[in-house]
Amino acid sequence: IFDLYLEQKTINLELTYEESGFLKSIMSDLLYEKEFQIGSKNKDFKSFVNASNYHKYFTIQLLEKDFSVSEFEQYLKGDITEFKIKLREWITTNKLPEIIDRLGLIVDFDYKDEWEKQYEILFEIAKHQINTSGQFSVNYPQLIQVLNYPVKRVNNIKFFNNIKEHENYILDLFKNAKSPYVLESSILASSLVPGVELNINDQNEIPKLLINYLKTYCSEHNEITQEFRLLHRNCLERREGDPYDLKIIPQAEIVFKDYFKKNLSGSGLGSFIRQTTPDIESFILDTEWIMNIFNDIQGLKVFLEESESVKIESNHYFEFVKFLQEIQSRDFKPTNFEFKYLHPSRWI
Repeated sequence: IFDLYLEQKTINLELTYEESGFLKSIMSDLLYEKEFQIGSKNKDFKSFVNASNYHKYFTIQLLEKDFSVSEFEQYLKGDITEFKIKLREWITTNKLPEIIDRLGLIVDFDYKDEWEKQYEILFEIAKHQINTSGQFSVNYPQLIQVLNYPVKRVNNIKFFNNIKEHENYILDLFKNAKSPYVLESSILASSLVPGVELNINDQNEIPKLLINYLKTYCSEHNEITQEFRLLHRNCLERREGDPYDLKIIPQAEIVFKDYFKKNLSGSGLGSFIRQTTPDIESFILDTEWIMNIFNDIQGLKVFLEESESVKIESNHYFEFVKFLQEIQSRDFKPTNFEFKYLHPSRWI
């Protein structure tokens, strides 16, 4: 379109052929995605062709969300610990989107330590995203692609002598993950989907790692947390005969229920009650959730009688018992009830 515009201007004698050619060469140069360095597949994140850079060519100073290219390159080439410290500072000043854009342009590595630094930085960003925006805010295929980088070309393996050596490296990386294991668990669960697999030849290794994360977490904690729920949700394996059909590992269900019942507090009993209609204080028991944990209402009653931990928050405990008695007297039909301590699941 720009070329046609210039041609029309030239035909109308508003521009000379030399002026038109000069303007075309400038535009071509601006829109060409330059290499970060000669011979590299990495792209220069300063290029005008990147949409996030447009405003920088027309403003006198950097906006608050922008940051110095030289500063970014300096920390990227430096110590990983210093980069992580600086990364937290950049995040607090809303520079994360630009950091992610810049890192996304780095797809080639000459040295092993460059590759390791890239995935460590991406891991750090992903952990922040999970903590602030949830598990599904992370680009897991990108992480897996970076981890698989050394073996993406079978006839040109980088940093390792062979594929098996890289596989052992990846397995050790995940085996040595630090608590709470949520990011590592999420990456492994994502890699079970065909097309985005990690270089782990024995796919049975992944469920083993996932269930081990859950068991280890349960041995280290005594509260029902979001991390605990995510680790359980990630305990997946492929259903036999269909690699696209994933199911919860049966052993994970046992671990989940045992830990849940052991650490359920009085205030946690509110999760077994749900509101029936918005703006009306009418409630029912969440029988599906009760069946999942206690098998039936009788199992719930036995738990309430025998559990000591659930009675510690006595106000919550007795309020739940009162609600249970009242709704049972109504044949478990929706019941109006004013809760003072418990927080049932409500319509949003």
